[in-house]
Amino acid sequence: MLKKTIQNLLWKLNYDISKLNSEKINIKDLIYRLHPIKLKNTKMVRIGNPSGDGGYLVPDILNDIKYVFSLGVGNETSFEEDMIKKNIKCFSADYSVNKPKIESMNFEFTKKFVKSYNSNYSLRFDDWKNTYLGDDYVSNILLQIDIEGDEYSVIPTIDSKTMLQTKIMIVEFHHLTRILDHKYQKYIISCFERILEYFSPVHLHVNNSSNVLVNSDYEIPHLLEATFVNKNCVSNYEYVNEFPSLLDRPCVHDKKEIVLQKSWFRN
Repeated sequence: MLKKTIQNLLWKLNYDISKLNSEKINIKDLIYRLHPIKLKNTKMVRIGNPSGDGGYLVPDILNDIKYVFSLGVGNETSFEEDMIKKNIKCFSADYSVNKPKIESMNFEFTKKFVKSYNSNYSLRFDDWKNTYLGDDYVSNILLQIDIEGDEYSVIPTIDSKTMLQTKIMIVEFHHLTRILDHKYQKYIISCFERILEYFSPVHLHVNNSSNVLVNSDYEIPHLLEATFVNKNCVSNYEYVNEFPSLLDRPCVHDKKEIVLQKSWFRN
C-alpha cells in the first residue's frame, strides 16, 4: 500500500519508481568486449559500394556462404549485387521501397519490414527465412541488418539455430547514444548480449552522417557499422590495433571521416 502511494506521488512528478531498482550498466565493459579481432591468415575485403555508404568490410570467407539475408535495403543495392556476382543467393526485405532493379535468379525481394512481429506490413525474421529455406539449418548464411533502430528488438528474437548457421553478421546500429538513456539501454544491451553470445566483432566503423557523443569516460557514435563473425570460425586471431582500415570509406563523401576513440580497440 505504501509503495503504491509513493509510486502515485512519483508519477505525478514524472518519475518511475522502477528506476530506483535499475541495474547499473557497465558501458566500458561492453565497449571492451566489442574490441574487434583479426583472424590470422584471413584478410578483410570490402563488399558493396567501393567508395561510400553501402560498402561493408567482411572477412574473406565468402566461399563458405550460400545465402544472404538483407534486412532493410533502401535504394542502395551494391552489396547484394556483389554477392550475386559471387553466385550467392540474396533475399531482401524492406517495405519502404519498391522492388530493387536487380534482374537475377539469385535475388528475391519481399516488400515488408522485418520486425519482431507479423502484420500486414511486417514479418518476423525466422518466418521470412523459413519461407525460403524451410528447416535448412545447415547452409551457411550471412545477415546484413540496416533497419533504422529495429535491430534492438529483432536480433534477440532470431532463433538460436539460425544464429549458429550465420557465419557473418553485419549490423548498422542506430541511435546508439540511447544506451545512456534508462528507457532504452536494456533493449540495446540485450541486443549486444545476444550477438556476443554467438559472434566476435571483426570490424567497426562510424557512419559519419551523424555525430559522436563525447564525455570524460568514452565516446559513443550515434551510428555504428559493425561486422561480426561466428565464434565457430574463430581459432587463431589477434586484436586489431590499427584503425581505420585502409578499406574504410566515409559514408558521406563531403564530411570528414570519424575515427573511433582508442578505447574501442585493444592495444
